[in-house]
Amino acid sequence: MKRGTLLLLAFVALVALPAAAFLAQAAVPSIAYDAVDFLKPPANLSIGEVAGVASNSKGRVFIYTRTGTVNVSVGTARAFAHGPSRLLEFDQSGKFVNEIGEGLYALTYAQSVRVDRQDNIWVVDQYSNMVVKFDPDGRVAMTFGRRPETVDDHPLAGGLEPENLLHDERLGAHSDPDQKPEFLVKPPR
Repeated sequence: MKRGTLLLLAFVALVALPAAAFLAQAAVPSIAYDAVDFLKPPANLSIGEVAGVASNSKGRVFIYTRTGTVNVSVGTARAFAHGPSRLLEFDQSGKFVNEIGEGLYALTYAQSVRVDRQDNIWVVDQYSNMVVKFDPDGRVAMTFGRRPETVDDHPLAGGLEPENLLHDERLGAHSDPDQKPEFLVKPPR
């Protein structure tokens, strides 16, 4: 009798209780949504991996993407890769307006994009170790940093180890409507 009772209790504990708890759970509510294709890029423009999105005071949307085409130039001693990141501008309705900084040497691996209160566009590029400030018309206004050498044993190169690359926590544009625009560049750890 004791053995039968123990088996029954074990069955209830292992099978019946978990099954009852599973059945007692409330149904997961359905979340209603409508998908909207806001961006209207040209047919020949592919938007893939997006590193950053920002908008200015006029409602223009800037998308910093890593889906450009790599261009390689051959120098006297080494090859220079550039251009795989793209900064795209769209108007308030999502229509493609312009590509900013097309082919710019600093746009190698998109990290982030910000717009300050004067509508200047700031981009941070991880692999080129550069920050580029574009004016509201999309012209380069200022650059910070220097792209590392491609030769690892060069005394100024430092290689492409993660500790030598710029990241958002070390570099970024900040603007607060109640304060003057600030720009923060923190040295590597």
